[in-house]
Amino acid sequence: MRDQIILNNTSVDITDVRGWYIAGTYRLNKRIRLGSYYSRYTITDAYGGALATIAPNQDNTALPTNHTYDKVATVRVDIKRFWNVKLEGHFIEGYANAGYPAGFYPKNNPGGIHAAHKRPGDQDRIQLLN
Repeated sequence: MRDQIILNNTSVDITDVRGWYIAGTYRLNKRIRLGSYYSRYTITDAYGGALATIAPNQDNTALPTNHTYDKVATVRVDIKRFWNVKLEGHFIEGYANAGYPAGFYPKNNPGGIHAAHKRPGDQDRIQLLN
């Protein structure tokens, strides 16, 4: 837990950041490994003093603004002794952007990757995918 006094001691921001992960791999043969991992990151903010009158507490970790859950599938191919190629597919839920620097993704992207890479005339196709 991180406790921070801000605005000339008129307000308090208490931030609680928690995270964990689990990972595993399975070697199919000498050159190929399959793997997966799951990570969970949550953040809450509680405000006190003057800041509490204008900023609501962010204490519901079920909201996408307060968590990032990442499910990952991986394939690793060993090409030579010191050379390998690894592919990862991430399935991320949430963006954990509650006033604390975390993550890489903009919080205003409700359509996901389809909306981010939209071309003219793609609106009907994007609506079908969502």
